[in-house]
Amino acid sequence: MLTPEQLELRKTGLGSSDIAAVVGLNKFRGPLDVYQEKAGLVPGFEGNEFTYWGHALEPVIANRYAEEEGVELMECDTLVHPDYNFALATPDRSIVGKPTLVEIKCSGMRRSTDWGEPGTDQVPAHYLIQCQWQMLVASAVAPAPIEQVHLAALFSGNRYEVFIIDSDQALQEHLLHAADKFWHDCVLAEKAPSIDGSTRSTVWLNEYWTQHDDDIVEAPSQAVVWAEQLRAARHGEETHKQARREAENHLKDIIGDNAGIVGSSFKATWKTPNPSERTDWEAVAKESGATDDIITKHTVTKQASRRFLVRFDAR
Repeated sequence: MLTPEQLELRKTGLGSSDIAAVVGLNKFRGPLDVYQEKAGLVPGFEGNEFTYWGHALEPVIANRYAEEEGVELMECDTLVHPDYNFALATPDRSIVGKPTLVEIKCSGMRRSTDWGEPGTDQVPAHYLIQCQWQMLVASAVAPAPIEQVHLAALFSGNRYEVFIIDSDQALQEHLLHAADKFWHDCVLAEKAPSIDGSTRSTVWLNEYWTQHDDDIVEAPSQAVVWAEQLRAARHGEETHKQARREAENHLKDIIGDNAGIVGSSFKATWKTPNPSERTDWEAVAKESGATDDIITKHTVTKQASRRFLVRFDAR
């Protein structure tokens, strides 16, 4: 678990848990999240139940690895790249006498789409990037280049496996170039990364631009470009929707009074869903003797999110 001093140091650069987000390979965080944290616009991630148990079980998993491999492990301090002081890494462990790091993960269910066979480097993308970044930074300060990271993972509390990630210098150089550009062009320049089509960008925009005035202003030239892209995308969506509706209608007609049909590569059903029930609590309250004033007193108005709407002139 990181010390308070290590947590403070992480604010001064990009750690191995940041780099995958910076290059867009972390499904939980994106470049905008990292930028906001480094710029001090939002507090850093403070952990949750998953990270709590990950930290609590880290020494247990490390001991299992050391016992099985017959090696001695050493905890690592936060490392700073001597030539790129924004490049930070805090490996979980290193093997005494070997150019190898050990990364420890406590995971839930083992998904075959995320994890391959033990002994391979088939791990989730953000873990792979994390390990490559650790080797990059550690190699810059170690007596000899770091050749591997052994990722020791515990799944569902009862399945232990080890994965081997070899050093990939070409990938590490790519990560360093991307991190250098992000750190100088965004963090130091106090300029947020470019907006893209990711869900994280949508979330960030909704959280950042929460209020507005009543002014409708002249659109700048770049807004015209994006509006035309939106118009073209909507036209494509409508074409696909019409094709989808046509296919659905033909299948419904073929199903007719059956519950469904089965083909060699598909199954289609057209059934009446079970009836749903909804309680009219306002009517219940009135019938129970509650007045309109009492109902109004206990009615809460929720603030709605800003609604994005674009209308185009007919062509």
